Amino acid sequence: LNFKHMNKALGTYMTANKKTLTATITILLIATAAFATMIPLVHAVKTYCFLSVNPNPVGVNQPVVVSAWINPIPAGFGSTTFSGLVITITNEAGEQVFRWEDDRSDALGATYFNFVPNATGNYTCDFTYGGDRIGGTTYDPSHVDEPTILVVQETPIPEYPSTPVTGDYWTRPIPSTNRDWASISGNWLMEGYEPGTYLFDAARGFNPYSQAPRAPHIMWTKELTTGGLVGGELGVNGYYPGLSYQPKLKPPLILNGRLFYNVEPSGFGSPQGPGFVCVDLRTGEEIYRVDDATINMGQTYYYATPNQMGVLGAWLWSTTDTTWELYDSFDGELLGTFTGVPSAAVQSASTASTSGVVRHNEKGEMLVYYLSGSTLYRWNSTVAFEEAGWIGGGFGGIGSSSVTPGTFSWQDGIDMSTNVGSGYSGAIAVGFAGDVLVYASIGSTVTVYGFSTVTGEHLYTTPAYTLSATSQYNYAMGDGVFAVNDPAKMTWVGWNATTGEQIWESAPMVYPWGAYQAIPGMAYNTLYTVDYAGAVTAINLTDGSTIWQSFSDEGGLDSPYGRYPFYYGPIVADGVVFAANGEHSPTQPLIQGEALYAFNAYTGERLWKMEGWFVLGAIADGYLIAYNAIDNRIYCIGKGPSTTEVSIPTNPVNAGETVAILGKVTDQSTALKDTPAIADVNMAEWMEYKVMQHSMPADAVGVPVQTIITYPNGTQVVLDYTIGDMGGSFAAKWTPPEEGIYQVTAYFKGTDSYGSSYATIHIIVDPADPGYPQYGSTAWPAYPETMAYTTADLLLMVAVVIAILLCAIIVLMLRKKK
Repeated sequence: LNFKHMNKALGTYMTANKKTLTATITILLIATAAFATMIPLVHAVKTYCFLSVNPNPVGVNQPVVVSAWINPIPAGFGSTTFSGLVITITNEAGEQVFRWEDDRSDALGATYFNFVPNATGNYTCDFTYGGDRIGGTTYDPSHVDEPTILVVQETPIPEYPSTPVTGDYWTRPIPSTNRDWASISGNWLMEGYEPGTYLFDAARGFNPYSQAPRAPHIMWTKELTTGGLVGGELGVNGYYPGLSYQPKLKPPLILNGRLFYNVEPSGFGSPQGPGFVCVDLRTGEEIYRVDDATINMGQTYYYATPNQMGVLGAWLWSTTDTTWELYDSFDGELLGTFTGVPSAAVQSASTASTSGVVRHNEKGEMLVYYLSGSTLYRWNSTVAFEEAGWIGGGFGGIGSSSVTPGTFSWQDGIDMSTNVGSGYSGAIAVGFAGDVLVYASIGSTVTVYGFSTVTGEHLYTTPAYTLSATSQYNYAMGDGVFAVNDPAKMTWVGWNATTGEQIWESAPMVYPWGAYQAIPGMAYNTLYTVDYAGAVTAINLTDGSTIWQSFSDEGGLDSPYGRYPFYYGPIVADGVVFAANGEHSPTQPLIQGEALYAFNAYTGERLWKMEGWFVLGAIADGYLIAYNAIDNRIYCIGKGPSTTEVSIPTNPVNAGETVAILGKVTDQSTALKDTPAIADVNMAEWMEYKVMQHSMPADAVGVPVQTIITYPNGTQVVLDYTIGDMGGSFAAKWTPPEEGIYQVTAYFKGTDSYGSSYATIHIIVDPADPGYPQYGSTAWPAYPETMAYTTADLLLMVAVVIAILLCAIIVLMLRKKK
């Protein structure tokens, strides 16, 4: 190229077009600057991978936690995450046994999971991060400096020693580290414990997370209103107990060891006046009272985010109107008001023909499903709380909670609405079978409908089943089965609630009063029915066969039904079925001899019976709650605390002397504080005597007590059990072998009625008394050796004695002569 000529030409051009060139360059500079502002600056960040596998070493089939994270954390703290995380685990042979790939991190750039090795050996755990570009930042790929070696051995490593579930008396709050106790500490969140819909008259239900009273010990009673015998001009009539159209003690609810109930009686499940009470479940002591509100449902809501994790609180709902209110169960404070509830979603027995159904899921969310027209809706408490601003957001954009009282739109909580067509007029929501919501139309025929709880999709409609009579029927839902009784045939008919298939019809109940069935309960794959024939029947939910049938006592002259009829219950927990005698609209005076029964849920064996007209309500923490129509008091039945006393009348004593050990075991429950502790076998008649003013039992006995003697050297001797008397007193005796200070412990290990208790006392044992020495001790004087004498020896001894006497006589005679 001829650069000389090119330069000359360029110079000539620039000289001739100086203005044009200047303008062109200016435009290019401006455009370049503008383009540059549209290209973000890319900032590269070096990253570091971290990997932890613990515990290490570990035993075969024991879980380890694999934790992995990247430093620095993602930009935009809380709003972005890393991707491209790869974690591999290989065994000694180099075979990959686990791979975690392309998992997104949390907001802090971390992830974790459990891995369970199924063979011994050394496992290599590796972590690689593929890099990311987030906004204007590029995060470089990285790799752990060196893999982690997990050592898996045949011998398992010891687990942290957890506190076992107690069979003893216990109280709230339970330390959250007592994890095994979750199996006994379930609450009772609504009438009937998730029954599907509200129930008429009295609660039935199954609490799978509670112990059950295996003896009829009364913890406390509390008056609901004036009750009992009136007397005087009104003779043998009693005060109105509210059965069945104005039942008392509604709902009730039990949360965290507290009992909640509305002050006023209920009409078909709706309280007739404002006011609710909170009392201690174990003592009956009133904790607080709210005068201007009612409640009918509970909720324990679990909330988990990187910022916080745990149950936000034990809450109480009022859902019987188109405005719902939420209260803190701890102090009764109003937390929020949710307006605009459709009538089809209202949770009240008075609206059972149209109301929806509530489900509490494993996170404590309250989900309300309801049909309105051709649409199935779902309301989700989590969504409602988010819209209220109670949860979400928080520091760094990571969720946290702040429950601020206010008024909110209930409709904002709807998270599903699905068109399901028509044809469901009059259908009642009856419950859930896994992911299937079940509705049913029950009249002269029964039709069952299934809907998906996830999508709302209509799944099935069963062929109509014709009932033999429609004057009286009841139904139940549970364990994947929907069942309805056919009154004239006295049978129960079951449907597979997942598929809609009719699967069985039971054998007839006891003629003729088996035609009158109360609302049944379901638990342990069994339908438990109670009826006016005085029968409790257990029906297999798989094939409809009868597992067992047990009965109440014969009613004699008091019952027109033959046996005492069952009407209340069943309530089921801990392998026990509770059912109580009663009827829909009892006449006055109330029938004598009605009682509460407890049966073994698997065999039908009667465990105990206590007289009274018990309207069953709830069970939680091992305590059965009911109110007794004979006196209109709440009864709390369950295991109570005890106290043991021990004394020794003579202290100190001497070794070898018998010691009397005296003591007493007393009941420390509110109803019977400081009264004698009585054996389980006599508990029912003892409670009837002490609480219901029946005659005193003549042959009641106390509880067994074991006495343990601890010697000065730490050796222990266990004496035989002693049985207390009806006054609660017991006695034992013991002989200390030698001097020293001994500890005497009187130990009552508890019964089904009482928790354990013990008392100790020390006894000082002195050396054996020389005047009354212990035989065989060094202080015991030895007898002289036995000697044998001959006849000659005896004659000589006699002669000596005579000689001595003669000498004495001679001396006396000589004195007289002088």
